[in-house]
Amino acid sequence: MEKQRIVYFDFLRIIAALSIMLAHIVIYYNNLIGKYYYSFYLYKDITGYSIPIFVMISGAIFLNPAKKINIDNILKKYIPRIMIVFFYLVIFLCVFRLHS
Repeated sequence: MEKQRIVYFDFLRIIAALSIMLAHIVIYYNNLIGKYYYSFYLYKDITGYSIPIFVMISGAIFLNPAKKINIDNILKKYIPRIMIVFFYLVIFLCVFRLHS
């Protein structure tokens, strides 16, 4: 079975990633300059769709009816991948927190 890319998922990922970057930039600068209170919430509301988009894309790919998923597959394939990413994220955040 050959994997096929779904092109509109790629476009949605790009748009959502740019939106998340914009949201983080706005949050960072709002902490520096607190007088732009209303513009902060405007940008926050405009970029609020980005994380649900990532969750919906993941659900659409993971819950594909053509894909056979059983508990062994979840325990041996998906959980270790999630734990590895989580482990490196925790290390990164601890190092980042120590230096800031």
